[in-house]
Amino acid sequence: MSEPRWYEVPGSAVDASTSLPGAGNQPSGGASKTASPRRIIALIGDLFFESRLVPLARQVGAEVCFVHDVNQLRGALHGAIDEAPALVLVNLATRIPDPFEAIATAKAASPVPVVAFGPHKDVEARRRALAAGSDRWLPNSQLAKEFPRLVRRLLDGSGLAPDDEPLDDE
Repeated sequence: MSEPRWYEVPGSAVDASTSLPGAGNQPSGGASKTASPRRIIALIGDLFFESRLVPLARQVGAEVCFVHDVNQLRGALHGAIDEAPALVLVNLATRIPDPFEAIATAKAASPVPVVAFGPHKDVEARRRALAAGSDRWLPNSQLAKEFPRLVRRLLDGSGLAPDDEPLDDE
């Protein structure tokens, strides 16, 4: 099993250039945790979405930890004792056995908001994600558009808009 991969904002505890694929996976050198709600834990399982998410997170000053299964998600949440992440993001089309279990695990482990995303036509997955505890669901087609605004709302304390309310509040 691979380790979670951290992508951080330049100038933070670990510069992004040291945490790109193949250059080390986690903060190193004994970097201590600080109170920072700017971390996002993402269970994506899709390199395309992962590669799109990193620059979007950087736009809003957030860092991303990619986890690959429920155990890593649980570990990342429990490892965040000093700091609650701003968001847990779950891809409903990931190849992990049960993304809905991941949502329930995240909600049971921490009060952190959980956002699920998946194919817009998969109404059943949306229903199951919200039933498992997801605070918001986005179709794949809106993830890139809505993600920076969603994270900004969480970072500035506005919170998540209800699932049926557009995030565009500008």
